[in-house]
Amino acid sequence: MNFKKILISAVATTLLLSAFSSCGKTEEGTQVEQTSNTTEETTTVSAVETTEFVPEQTQDPLENATFLKIVEGKTSSFKVIRGDDASDEVGVASIHLRKALNDATGANIGITSDIVKPQSDGSMEILVGKTNRAISKEFQASLTGYSFGIKVTENGIVIAATHEDFIPLAVDYFMEHYMENGDLVKMTDSSYEISTAASVICRGELADLTNIRRDTQYATVSELVATLNKDGNFKALQGGCVTKDFAYMAVLNTTDYDTQDAGCYIYKLSTDNWKIVKRSGVLMLAHANDITYHEETNTLYVAHCYVDSTKISIIDADTLKLVGTIHTDIGVYALDYHAPTDTFIGGRGKSGTIFFRYASNGKRLIQTGMIKPISTQMVTQGICRDDNYAYHVMFSTDANEPYNTIIIYDLEAKSLAHYVRLSISDQEPENISLVDGAFYIGCNSKSGSNKLDIYKSILYEFDFNTVERCS
Repeated sequence: MNFKKILISAVATTLLLSAFSSCGKTEEGTQVEQTSNTTEETTTVSAVETTEFVPEQTQDPLENATFLKIVEGKTSSFKVIRGDDASDEVGVASIHLRKALNDATGANIGITSDIVKPQSDGSMEILVGKTNRAISKEFQASLTGYSFGIKVTENGIVIAATHEDFIPLAVDYFMEHYMENGDLVKMTDSSYEISTAASVICRGELADLTNIRRDTQYATVSELVATLNKDGNFKALQGGCVTKDFAYMAVLNTTDYDTQDAGCYIYKLSTDNWKIVKRSGVLMLAHANDITYHEETNTLYVAHCYVDSTKISIIDADTLKLVGTIHTDIGVYALDYHAPTDTFIGGRGKSGTIFFRYASNGKRLIQTGMIKPISTQMVTQGICRDDNYAYHVMFSTDANEPYNTIIIYDLEAKSLAHYVRLSISDQEPENISLVDGAFYIGCNSKSGSNKLDIYKSILYEFDFNTVERCS
C-alpha cells in the first residue's frame, strides 16, 4: 500500500501501516478484510518540520464491479456448459441450474456439453464442473483441499470444485445465494444480473459423524473399490454388509421381487484386496434385501424382505451355509446388528427405523421402538448404524428426487438428523455399511452391464454461512 508523506513531528514516532487483502472470510455475506501490521520509525527533526501520513482510500470492491447481464427482457445469450464426459451428478446439477434460471426469469437458457466450441457471436457460458475451457481449468487449479468455488467475470461464470462430487453442492449454493435480489444480484421476472464481485470459495472438512447437524451442508465423495462379475444366471445384487476384514454380498438369479424361490449366491470378499475368497452354494433367501454381521456368533443375518418380510435366515460366515432361522414381529426390508448393545435396527417402507431386541428365547426379534419415516418417493434399500445414528441408503426413482440419498436418523432424539445426497446417482444402491468412518455401498451397475460394484463413500461438511469472497 502506498502512502503520501508530509513532515509534521519533532520526535521519533512509530507508525502502523495497513495492508489489505482482496480475499477474506465473510459470514452471511459481510465483507471482512484481512490486515497485517508493520512499523516504521522516523528520525528526530526540527520542530518546524512536519510529517503527516494519509492512507489512500481503499476501494469498495462493489463500487468497481460491473454487472453481468445473464437475462434481459426474458432473452439470454448464455448457455450452461458441462464437460462431455461429466458424471451423472454433474449432468443432473447442470439441468437443475438451467431449470431454476429459466423458471425464475421466463428465459430459455440453453444447455450443452463442452464438445461445442465457444461461439464468436457474443454468446456467453456458465461452465459447470470440469470443462475443456481454459478458465475452468485455471479456476479449478486454484482451489485446494475440499472446496468448491464460483467465479463471476465479465466473460461468464465458472462453477468448479476440487472433486466433481462437490459440484451439486456448489450449484445448490449458487441457487440459494445468487438468485434473489441483493448487493450482488439484480433480479426481476424478466431480467437477471450478477455482480463481478460475487466470486466465492467455500471450504469443507471431513464430517464429524458424532455430530450430524441440520444447519450444515454435507456431500459425499465416492470411490469404486470392487467389482463383481455376474455369474451364470445370477443377475442382481441385493443385500450386503462390509466388516473390517470381509465383505458379504448376495446376488440373486432373478429380478422377480415376488418369489420365495429365488436362488442366491453369497460372495465373501477380503477387504485387503477386494478379491473373492469364497462363494456359497445356491441359497433360498427370497429377495435377500439386506445382510448384517453378528460378531459373537460369526454369522450373517439375511432379511428376506419380499414374500415373508419377517423372516431372517442365519448363515455361517465361514462356510456360507444356512444354520438357522428367526423372525421379527414386524416386517423389515433392511437390518443391522449393533454389538455394543446386542440389539438390531430395521428399515421398512419409505425409510424409518425400527428398534429390536432378542426375545427371551433368542429365536425372535421383538420390536422396542420406531422412528417415524419421512415422506419420500425413494425406495428403501440397506441400513447401518453407529452409536448415535442410523443411515438408510435410498434409491431415487422419481424425477423430483433425482439423487440417491443417505437418510440419517438421530437414534436418541428419534428424529431426522439429515438428508444427504449420495454421489452415486447412475446406479442402484442396494446396501450400506459403516467401517472406520467410511460408508461402503453395494450397487447394481448401469443397465446392460454384467458387473456389480462396491463403492467407498466419505462424508464431508460445508458451512454456507462462512465463505471466502475473492476478486
